Amino acid sequence: MELPVFPLFYFPPIDFFLSLKKFKEFAIESEENYTKQTYRNRCCILGPNGKQSLSIPIKKGLEKKISLVEIHYENKWVAEHIKSIETAYRNAPFFLYYWDSYRNILKEKPSQLFDLNQKILLQILRDLKLNCSFSFTKSYQSEARHDFRHDFSAKVKSENKIPAYQQVFQDKFNFVSNLSILDLVFNLGPEAGIYIKNN
Repeated sequence: MELPVFPLFYFPPIDFFLSLKKFKEFAIESEENYTKQTYRNRCCILGPNGKQSLSIPIKKGLEKKISLVEIHYENKWVAEHIKSIETAYRNAPFFLYYWDSYRNILKEKPSQLFDLNQKILLQILRDLKLNCSFSFTKSYQSEARHDFRHDFSAKVKSENKIPAYQQVFQDKFNFVSNLSILDLVFNLGPEAGIYIKNN
């Protein structure tokens, strides 16, 4: 059976999980070349100044396979991301319940982007209680029967319908759709998985 193929993202957007929940098994693309300006090394949160993009710097070099891309740690991006997420969500109802797990993953500072994103995905699947499993592609295929590798873009509005839920800064900015899954988890807590399964 040919498995659906998904990319591996940094704190993926909500529509990633709305697509993912349709499958019991899926494959993570591990043989593609790294693509700049995608969710592979960035996510979007909602802070006191509005929508904010958090980006992981990577070591520069020739085009590299995604599983070999190394993270650049010489600046203080980990501390900056932690501070930004805490500022955005410390008043969210379930922030304290979930935050330690994600903060600890960031503080581990794995050398490769692929490893960091894999640890994050595993934790999110546990928190959402999504009963699915994944494997990794063994070779790059230009096409797949269920191909989601190019379906999620910060520049293009999601085709998935994302119903509104209560957000920390909703009174200030109204509802902001399709942020990082962190926004859903911190605001809805145990109901986040139900939200994903029902939408």
